[in-house]
Amino acid sequence: MAAPVIVSAGVASSMNCAQPPMVQMECGRSASCIRSASPPTTANCQHSEVSFAIDGAGNLYGTTSQGGANQCFAGCGTVFELSPTSTGRWIEKILYNFKFDSSGFGPGGGVVIDQAGNLYGTTINGGSQNCGCGVVYKLSPQLGGQWQYTVLHNFIGIDGAQPDANLTLDDNGNIYGTTLTGGPGGAGVVFELTP
Repeated sequence: MAAPVIVSAGVASSMNCAQPPMVQMECGRSASCIRSASPPTTANCQHSEVSFAIDGAGNLYGTTSQGGANQCFAGCGTVFELSPTSTGRWIEKILYNFKFDSSGFGPGGGVVIDQAGNLYGTTINGGSQNCGCGVVYKLSPQLGGQWQYTVLHNFIGIDGAQPDANLTLDDNGNIYGTTLTGGPGGAGVVFELTP
C-alpha cells in the first residue's frame, strides 16, 4: 500500500461548503462535486473538518463535527469515506455516526490513516463522565465493509481536554496530538499515546 498523505482542505460549513485547494467541497451543486450529488443534508454536508486522509486506492477519509444519524446539539458528527468512480463522481459512505455519550462526539479534527488502513481521530466532547473532555479513537476496517470503533484514550482534564487538531502517527504506532485546554496549567498539552 502506498504511504497515506493528508490534503489540507479548509473548513466547510453546511449549505455552502468551501472549495479548498485540490478538493472541491460544494456539496450537491456541480457535476464535478467530490461529495454526493444529492442536495446538502445534515448527514452529508455539516462542517467538514480540516483535512482528509487518502489511502493507496485514492479514497478520501474525513470527519464532520456536526450532522449524522444521532442528535446532539446539531448532530454528533460523522467519519466518512469518499470513493472515486470511473465516471469522475465520488461515492460517500458514512463509516461511523458519533453518539451523545461517553464514547466521544463532535470530532475535533480530521483523521489520519496507518499502513493497515486504520483511522485515528479525536473528539472534543464525551469521554470521562467526570470531565467530558474528549477522546482519541480508532476505526478499524472489518470484513463486510463494517468499521470497529474503539476509544484509545479518555481525557480527564489533568492530562488535557478538548483535543481539537489532527493527530500524527509515527512508524512505531505512537500517536501524537494536542489539546486546547486542560493539563497542569489549563492551557492544553502535547500528548503521546503508545501502543
